[in-house]
Amino acid sequence: MKTGIQRRYRAEIWDIMQLIFASSIDHQIHFLIKFDSFIDIGRLEEAIDLLITQFPLIACKFKERGNHPFWEEAGFTSEDIIFLKKTQEINEEIQKAFGPKIDEFNEPQLRIHIIRSEKEDTLCININHMLCDGEGYRDIIYLLSSIYSQLETQTVNMVDNDREAIDMRSRNTWQVLQPFNMRTKLRILLDRYDLTKNKMTIAYDLEGDVNTPFLVYHTITQSKFKMIKNYGKSKGASINDVLLTAYIRALYKNMNMQVPSIQCVVNLRKYITKKESVGFCNLTSTLMCNIGADIGDRFEDTLKKVKKVMDEEKQKLNCLNLIMKLEIVYRILPYKIFMRKVMESNCFPPLAMSNIGIIDKERLVFGKMKITNAFISGSIKYKPLIQLSLSTFDERITFSFGFYGTKSDKEKLTKFLEQFEKELPRI
Repeated sequence: MKTGIQRRYRAEIWDIMQLIFASSIDHQIHFLIKFDSFIDIGRLEEAIDLLITQFPLIACKFKERGNHPFWEEAGFTSEDIIFLKKTQEINEEIQKAFGPKIDEFNEPQLRIHIIRSEKEDTLCININHMLCDGEGYRDIIYLLSSIYSQLETQTVNMVDNDREAIDMRSRNTWQVLQPFNMRTKLRILLDRYDLTKNKMTIAYDLEGDVNTPFLVYHTITQSKFKMIKNYGKSKGASINDVLLTAYIRALYKNMNMQVPSIQCVVNLRKYITKKESVGFCNLTSTLMCNIGADIGDRFEDTLKKVKKVMDEEKQKLNCLNLIMKLEIVYRILPYKIFMRKVMESNCFPPLAMSNIGIIDKERLVFGKMKITNAFISGSIKYKPLIQLSLSTFDERITFSFGFYGTKSDKEKLTKFLEQFEKELPRI
């Protein structure tokens, strides 16, 4: 750990919201990368130290002093971030690596476990969700892999190592609202976003165990992915619509009851015109998919209902209402009062789905090393919440659940992922 001038950076509204969510989720995002050989640890350490110069929040601690919280540099280096474990129990060590939470008040906001077997390495990378969402996380790891690759040929060309030049204002959520005129902004503000409608008692039958986090995941083949893509295209539906349909049908059959609304994560970057100015941050909101009690007999019947609901929801601007209100209230109320008010009103629906998107294999490149698989999983949830996370790498989708639960819960969710694949359409 280095010492020196402790610079401070503004904490944005979604940083705070992720902290508030800590009572329901571990507020971390998990990135797994499997190689076919060994990574150069010395080079990775150098790459991490250079990454910190580009995004210093990685090496900061979160502070709540005064009426506005902030990030403060703590002098952390790669030595505080990277850990090596040699083992043949790969799956067991993956669970150990992804389970522990990052302490935002006392630790670096990024943690990398290198799990080394006799022939290959697996990287398990945790980041504090307060720093970024799934897309921001992808960009951070792309930058890390780019630095690592440049170091391999000794031609590092960093953008600008002067931290005074980093515009941390690019992390705020106001940038999503800037393209809209005043009339549209007023309409967004007046739209009703009722959090209480998310409160539901129906949930998947899981026992829960606050002391035992785990991650279960399942990857489908490239041929299966192409089949899903072609099926969706033939029906005029998106891949996300198809996956959401399979999720609803699997839940319906396994719960043997009406599936309640499913919270779907939506990327707000689509509203930003100058995307190159977006920093590493959280720019997501949610919309709700509720197709009612009758899902239909065939997959196609359910898909039609899902597509209709999702198309209607996407046309609305409700997902921006909460962002705008939070930004306004955050600037008016003292920090502690703001925290208390949001905690009192916060309601999570029990079921959620987050399609984190495509991991670009052309950008995720660590020198000459071959990556055999990679995926991103969302936060680990406490009972009664569950969230299906999906990400795609090299035309293979990996879906996963992170949950604090018992051995029985782990078996149930593992089986559910297998049944979820069986629900996917075939051509």
